[in-house]
Amino acid sequence: MRSGAFVLLTLCGTARVVPAQVVQDTVLARLTNEALAANPSLSRAAAAMRAANARVPAAGALPDPTLTAGVMNLTLPRFAFRESDFTEVDIELGQELPWPGVLGARTDAARAQARARSAEASARRREVAVRVAELYHSLRYVATAQAVLARQQRLLTAGMEVSTARYAATSAPQVDPLQARVAVARLDAEAVDLAARDAMLRAALRAVRGVRDGMTSRSSCSTRAGSTRRSRSPTTPPASTAGARSARTLASPPARPSSRPPSAPPGPKR
Repeated sequence: MRSGAFVLLTLCGTARVVPAQVVQDTVLARLTNEALAANPSLSRAAAAMRAANARVPAAGALPDPTLTAGVMNLTLPRFAFRESDFTEVDIELGQELPWPGVLGARTDAARAQARARSAEASARRREVAVRVAELYHSLRYVATAQAVLARQQRLLTAGMEVSTARYAATSAPQVDPLQARVAVARLDAEAVDLAARDAMLRAALRAVRGVRDGMTSRSSCSTRAGSTRRSRSPTTPPASTAGARSARTLASPPARPSSRPPSAPPGPKR
């Protein structure tokens, strides 16, 4: 019994908790890398950081030595150095020595300046990454909201058809199809708002990544052409026609059939 408990305690003590792996979004990582590579302020901050790091060794070095040469009482124009006893040639070599502690203080100041430039560059990189993540997740939220809204539109359209059929069969009041049409119109307005927000977010994401609109004009033109082709197909009416038709049906509800029996045909004349 003791041996079994000892084995159990040993197994529990040697067991390690494996941390959960964080799944990285490859699309977000690619967009972030593109934004970091295309941002000009990041390049400027990186250049300032490199310049500040390069000034650190020079700040702690001694000043450059000086070499001075001079001539006095030289006989001209032959440059005779030995004709006069008063001719002098002086050569001096000098080195400035700062007060003790000055070079160390200069080095510390240069290092602090380099750390400040590095912190500025890191903060700017984080700002760009946060901006890209904010736009990306907002865009994903809008796409999910559009999918949910499209599903709700299909359900409400089916409910509107059912209520209209029941009203035509005199088994439902007139308010049911009218309420269904109002709900469908409200969802259409929300769909327009989501489409506008989607376009705004995509434009902001392209601007952060440094992508010009002209680079995507060809793909957008082909997409618009394909959507126009699909909208002009005989099975799907255009959006303007569908909107006008829904507006007309919303303004005028379907006529309720009369419950009076048809009148008898007139008899033959005598």
